[in-house]
Amino acid sequence: MSDQNQPSGVVSDDTAAALADRLSQAILALRDCVEFRDSRCGGVPVLKGTRFPVAHVLAQWADGDSLAELAENFELEERQLCELLHALTAILNRPADAHEGSAA
Repeated sequence: MSDQNQPSGVVSDDTAAALADRLSQAILALRDCVEFRDSRCGGVPVLKGTRFPVAHVLAQWADGDSLAELAENFELEERQLCELLHALTAILNRPADAHEGSAA
């Protein structure tokens, strides 16, 4: 049964497998740039080797700061910020044919 014919909220095995693959790739990428420990910021995810929360990166970026500005203002490596965004992209970027209910 294709995703198109499935009830809302139900995902086919093919879609689930594609999502699992994307999440696996994202986890590997995030592992290289994000860490969380109870001893560092109470377990909140931070950029690896810093005390700078990932959520703060995204909030500042949403407020219009460029990656270069973030790096300069908070003494971060621009490379770290790029790695973070690439890792997050892997989570969100899945092929169009894997979307539930996509038109053929």
